Amino acid sequence: MTDTERDTVLQCLYEAFGMIAKPTPMTSYKGSHCDEEVDAFNRLDWEEVTLSDYVSAMEGVIICPPATKVYLLPRLFKMVMLRRASDVDDPVDNVSMELEAWPVDPEVERVLTDLQKKAVVAAWSYLDRCHYYPSGSHVARELAAHWGLDKA
Repeated sequence: MTDTERDTVLQCLYEAFGMIAKPTPMTSYKGSHCDEEVDAFNRLDWEEVTLSDYVSAMEGVIICPPATKVYLLPRLFKMVMLRRASDVDDPVDNVSMELEAWPVDPEVERVLTDLQKKAVVAAWSYLDRCHYYPSGSHVARELAAHWGLDKA
């Protein structure tokens, strides 16, 4: 697939999620087992985040509230699609769990618009074709069916 296709998918994600304000703070210490990682999470530049940054702030990722997850969805897709890695790992496999689970988390799903859901499905379609195809990934198809977008 081309960089143009990837850039178009990212643009659609950012347009669909453009009205989502950045939560301040991104998360709190409530339920934290590592306040230093929560602090790191709140300090991250999410537009330029790499996998190393993400991992260094994992406690914040684990405990962040639904509003933050909605805000982060396009930014995590961006990290994965641009393959902003750490020294040893690629974000493609390491972030897929959040990108699969967060959109269907009932509290997150409740606030997603149809446009945002379609953008998430398009992003997953790109990932299914370009990054996960050897494993036969079909997350986009499952999400579309879950949201009834496969009937539209």
